[in-house]
Amino acid sequence: MAVQTALPDTFSAQPGSGLAYRADVDGLRGIAILAVVAYHAFPSWVSGGFVGVDVFFVISGFLITGIIADGLERQTFSFAHFYARRVRRLFPALAVVLAACWAIGWFELLPPELVQLGRHMIGGAGFVANLVFWSEAWYFDTVAAAKPLLHLWSLGVEEQFYLFWPLTLVILWRVARRHVVAATALIAVASLAWGISLVPDDRAASFYSPASRMWELLAGALLALRPLPALRANVPSLLASLCGSALVVSSAFMLEPSAWFPGWRAVLPVAGAALILAAGPQALVNRALLSRPWMVWLGLVSYPLYLWHWPLLSFAYIGGHEESEIGLRAVLLALSVLLAWATWRLVDTPIRRGGPSAVKVAGLSAAVAGVAAIAWLGVTHRGYPGRFDFPAAIARLAVDDYDHEAGARRHTCWVDEAAPADGYAAECRTPARAPADTVLLWGDSYAARLHPGLPDALQFTRNSCPPLLMVGHPSCQRSTEFVLGEISRLKPGAVVLFADWASRHASWERGGYDARQLGATLDALKAAGVTRIIVLGPAPRWTWNLPRLLVARWMHGGTEPEIPERAALGLHSRSPSIERVMRAEVERHGGTYVSLLDLLCNADGCLVRTGGELTSWDTGHFTAPTARLVAGALQQRGLVP
Repeated sequence: MAVQTALPDTFSAQPGSGLAYRADVDGLRGIAILAVVAYHAFPSWVSGGFVGVDVFFVISGFLITGIIADGLERQTFSFAHFYARRVRRLFPALAVVLAACWAIGWFELLPPELVQLGRHMIGGAGFVANLVFWSEAWYFDTVAAAKPLLHLWSLGVEEQFYLFWPLTLVILWRVARRHVVAATALIAVASLAWGISLVPDDRAASFYSPASRMWELLAGALLALRPLPALRANVPSLLASLCGSALVVSSAFMLEPSAWFPGWRAVLPVAGAALILAAGPQALVNRALLSRPWMVWLGLVSYPLYLWHWPLLSFAYIGGHEESEIGLRAVLLALSVLLAWATWRLVDTPIRRGGPSAVKVAGLSAAVAGVAAIAWLGVTHRGYPGRFDFPAAIARLAVDDYDHEAGARRHTCWVDEAAPADGYAAECRTPARAPADTVLLWGDSYAARLHPGLPDALQFTRNSCPPLLMVGHPSCQRSTEFVLGEISRLKPGAVVLFADWASRHASWERGGYDARQLGATLDALKAAGVTRIIVLGPAPRWTWNLPRLLVARWMHGGTEPEIPERAALGLHSRSPSIERVMRAEVERHGGTYVSLLDLLCNADGCLVRTGGELTSWDTGHFTAPTARLVAGALQQRGLVP
């Protein structure tokens, strides 16, 4: 069949056996891209579909190592030829998608957003996108859905592997050929151990670092170097294909993005993909499912489909379309399949066919470099702010120049994550004693933004650490122990708890873990001598940062709107259900519950502006006027002085 025509990177390779096309490998690619696309479009349906990327890593390691090993066995391997094939494989579709993203961004993105897109395009063109996103992984980073090129991180990991592994394998082949498999296994184990060690303390590094991901590609490499002879028999082959399929499918449906990933959890889809490859093309699943023409076709277009689908979904999100718009997402996926087929058929395949061509390689390199140069100009020109003639009502919102730390009482009582337990007190500069009417504010960065309204309160706040026992990162739990100790020592007149409760919505549903820990925390505070405990409920949470939602409304409406006082557009629906659980738990344990939804929202929506400013500069952190509004409500009720 036409779809089974052998193309670069659709081979399996075993030393000394030559290259033989395996349709089931393309079929496994099809499974991987289905998982990734389904997860990005419908995350609640396929919660662990992100493991499709891990399956891709195994396949890449298997194919690339097979090609290199076969060339070394035949003494025909050439670095120039190898990298020329990489260019012809990756650059055509990448150049097209990058150019398309810039064109869309020109009309849709605000100046700061176009600058960010430009940086990401440069990173993608240089195959260092994973390092760029790693460097941006800080607390107030842009949400993932607003980064149209975020998915290019995986290409960065693969290309960095392609720079490291060929030279390493050539050296091992020539110096210690008998120990190539053992050395490969040793490197893989070291990489896995490094990745697991990073997960608790640096999840960004464990996710984006090529060193912590390399073992996944090396798992495929080991199969290419030393296929398992036992799997040539029918029964072991059958078991391998069935067990491998079960591992991949169960990972896609059972893992969740909130889990600490990759770490040891990535072993599940990696082992599954490796077992499927090891089972061979005649195994039941490989033959009956993965080798089907439609699965093979899906695998052949998987690379351009991977490139196209995420930017379309991301630009829709940036344009103000909510995640709940299932119909729109289905249409965008259909469009991405069509674009993937057109890119594969009209761009990718013609360039990849035929022998190596210096002209092709030079032209493709120039095309990608040209796109990167255009992006660089966009960065240096600050996103070309003259593209839009913003109405006066929202012109100030077009540039994200808000000082994230302006409203926080930083370096006064900000619990430092780097400080040891015995160093917290010095960092926070807490008093030796507290007056009877002292208010102590405890929570995460949401609580820190209440400082303008409660300037005299003792503030114990830390990013991403809710004021709950046994919740969050282990270092958060150490902070919690420290704060409880300080509360027991200071005996404040009132303790106010506040956090981004909605970010852990699943842990609140039906009285889940967070709800139980809230009750335990209130009991611990009462045991520490606190007589008045005030819990602020969930803040209104927007699907994306509030200024951008308002700007998007103008961009797509074409009129000069008055900024509304209230709006329901872009509000998450999680907060009311969390509030019901929190209120019941707080009242059950003798605390005072204050509903911010009652204070800031009504039937027309939630408050958008107050005191001449917006209520939030992102998805929920309060601006100074909002902090004063909340504090005023607490004072009116006599809860704080």
